[in-house]
Amino acid sequence: MYIPTVLIAGNVEAFREKIGNRPVQIVGVVSFSGKYNNKLYSVIKEQTLILNDKFTTLDELKQKVKDYKFDYLVFVDNVDFVIHSIYLAKNLLNISQIVTIDTFICSLGDSCFYSFNNEVSLHNFLHKKEVQSVFDADSFFANSQVFNKPNISRDLKIEGLRRFARREFPTLVNIYDNLYDSIDECKFRHYDVILLTAERNWTNLMQEVYNLFNMTEFFVIFIRAASPLNKIIRSDKVKNAFGFITYLSCLNGGFYTLKTRKSSDTGIYVVTHKQYSLNNLPEDYITIHAGRAISDDLGYQGDDSGQSISELNPYLNELTAMYWIWKNTSHEYVGISHYRRFFTLDESKKFSEEKILTGEQARELLKRYDIIVSMEEYHLFNLYSFLIHDVGTEIAILAINLTKTMIERYQPDYLDAFNYIIENGVLYKCNMIITRKYIYDSYCQWLFSFILEAEKEFEKLVSTKNLSTIQKRVFGFISERMLTVWLIKNRLRIKELNVMENKS
Repeated sequence: MYIPTVLIAGNVEAFREKIGNRPVQIVGVVSFSGKYNNKLYSVIKEQTLILNDKFTTLDELKQKVKDYKFDYLVFVDNVDFVIHSIYLAKNLLNISQIVTIDTFICSLGDSCFYSFNNEVSLHNFLHKKEVQSVFDADSFFANSQVFNKPNISRDLKIEGLRRFARREFPTLVNIYDNLYDSIDECKFRHYDVILLTAERNWTNLMQEVYNLFNMTEFFVIFIRAASPLNKIIRSDKVKNAFGFITYLSCLNGGFYTLKTRKSSDTGIYVVTHKQYSLNNLPEDYITIHAGRAISDDLGYQGDDSGQSISELNPYLNELTAMYWIWKNTSHEYVGISHYRRFFTLDESKKFSEEKILTGEQARELLKRYDIIVSMEEYHLFNLYSFLIHDVGTEIAILAINLTKTMIERYQPDYLDAFNYIIENGVLYKCNMIITRKYIYDSYCQWLFSFILEAEKEFEKLVSTKNLSTIQKRVFGFISERMLTVWLIKNRLRIKELNVMENKS
């Protein structure tokens, strides 16, 4: 928690009585005009003053300001403030550091001390760097004294946490595009910058960076000039841990920019179970043979090495490839396509190899979105009707009930979304996605937590039945609807793209 250091102009007892139990470190008491030991003094007329019961000059106080000995000069008496503040602002302090006790109590939050100058400097910096989205993790903007974004930041998207915002009107409405109750609600979002301004020690600061690491490539961190963190963050060890570190000096401290070391490594996997004829796929596309453990080698990367469920391919379709990618790869960005289905930016769905979405295009989209999926479709057939048509009533009802049971057991928060999808024909089809790997991993962790258990129980219950090939694939069909279930529950910014189908 930030504990401000203050120099008191006036009576300390009166100051303490008015601020109550608020933690404040008083570094001294100053008087700017009056009579002491039968000697007159005046900072305005003679540049003399009383500091901690001693005569001194304005130059000595200037040195304390230069050495960051205090954050605020707080006037207990409003008349005293009126008489001296303008002169002090011209000759000694930034005007934001000179405050009345009422302003001090009203303005100071649990984050770094508020300064209008600091906010202006930050907005100018973000504008210069062409930043388009910020996550204000410590409610720096919410606790400011301005009620709207500056003109240069009109297009800047700012999101934050409601629980850290002390003010409700009209700052939150005019400055923030979204406010969340917890990090869990926005953990899959991505921002150009995450802003950290609360007072932390180095261990807590790095823990917060680690907690938010996946959500950005850049952290902007405010550190007070007198803080020991300045020496640590400028050390070679820290510089080597991050891509680079820059510094923006401002009132009583500055903003450090830290770039996390992330890559543009992308793997968009083309799932297949047979040879196919496309030879000029864009860079970043990798063909993967689903079910290679139980079929002839096609010469592609298989899903049967490392951690694998390749032998379940007759029951789970492309999920065996998805599982392998989850467990055995470490791309920064990852995606799923099919040997005859590909994303495209083109408005036409007519297939052309030249129109396949490239890795670079996908990464550019993921600067503004969290996940790329196929166009949302709505069918007259709900999941029951669809499955009954393909696998028969008995198998359809058994598989859906098993899935529901396992969701109730392992992912109960998703039960309402699952029930909705059962009764409706809406879906994002084919398990086709492109997203950041940590989002992909989160989806897979959720999906496989129950779908494998459901499929395992299904195999036991139908072991004596002679199932057709398509009946065995019932959980592959069900899994195609699970992406929609997951998206209903998680606040992802979804980018829908056309899917071209190669029918040749």
